[in-house]
This record gives sequence, C-alpha cells and structure tokens, in this order.
Amino acid sequence: LNQFRSSSEIVDGYRLASTFDPALWRMVTVNGQPAGCLLLTAHRATLAGDIEPDAARAKDTAVPEDATANSTGGNDFGAMEISYMGLVPEVRGQGLGRLVLDEAVRISAQRRAPRMVLAVDRENSPAITLYQRHGWVEAAQESVWGLQIS
Repeated sequence: LNQFRSSSEIVDGYRLASTFDPALWRMVTVNGQPAGCLLLTAHRATLAGDIEPDAARAKDTAVPEDATANSTGGNDFGAMEISYMGLVPEVRGQGLGRLVLDEAVRISAQRRAPRMVLAVDRENSPAITLYQRHGWVEAAQESVWGLQIS
C-alpha cells in the first residue's frame, strides 16, 4: 500500500485506533541504532467465544497453529494482531525476525490473548517462511483494492 499512504500516515492510523496501546509497540535496535519495529494491536470481543470462526477467518490472514478458539480465564481479547513488523534491510537474515516474532508471542501470552493474527503480502516470501517456520498457518487470502484520486 506504499503508493496510497506514507509511513507517517500509516503510523498515525495505528495511533488513532480505539485500541491503541503504546505498551504493545517495540523498537528494535542494533548497536544502539534503530533497526526495526513491532506494532501489536489488541482486538477486543465481548466474549471470545462469541467470535464466529468464519467471520474471524474472513479478516485474518494467518494464525499460530496452536491458537485456541476460546478464551480461558476471562480475558476480553478476541485476538492480538501483529499490525506491523519490520526490519531495515541491513539487519535482515540475522535471526532478528525470529526474536521479534517471539516477543510478539510473549506479549500476547502475557496479555492472555487467545490467538494471534497478522496479514502479509503474498509476495513477501521471507516473512511467510518465518511465520510458517514458527507454526503459523494461512487462514485466508484476500485482495486489497485501492483507487488513486488525482
């Protein structure tokens, strides 16, 4: 979606979400320099069991293989979403993606979210390989539509 929104517009959009929680964002640094980030978003449900699996799958693109379908222990999250996860090209291929993904799962487990979701460009084979290697499975394929207005 790069041609439709700038990086600052994307970040502003995440900040304006009703579920924005800065405690769910992480900056990745390498040798003291910014090298990437993780943006998580908690999606709430009145009861996690009220979420229709087909409706959830229609939006979600990938879920961890061992994600549970129902909440245990009364949390009110429907899912924790990896809204954005990225590393600058210079540090890719060094295992940092795995560490960032592990941090996302750790935070989600700490928040007692019953499942996690994310969306990934179907052309992004390095990211897809990372997610598959760590037990995520494809839940849906979707097309994103846009219109550039001059």
